[in-house]
Amino acid sequence: MPYDAQGKIGTMGKKVMAFAEKLKAIIDVPLIFWDESFTTTEAETVLLKADLSRRHRKKVVDKLAAALILESFLKAIHEK
Repeated sequence: MPYDAQGKIGTMGKKVMAFAEKLKAIIDVPLIFWDESFTTTEAETVLLKADLSRRHRKKVVDKLAAALILESFLKAIHEK
């Protein structure tokens, strides 16, 4: 879930919520919203430390951010 700098649901978050409502109407699977704040920044930092070229970082930053979000979620449910 994309939150704004104040930790509130921003414009993109509202779009996510609208999409989720449509999705709930057609599937019977619980939806879980997870905070994705700063994951792109974290991914960029990791890639910079790995000394990857700007071109290569641009290609993989979103994939790494997605992996960081998933890792955070899995860690949280494991700790429960």
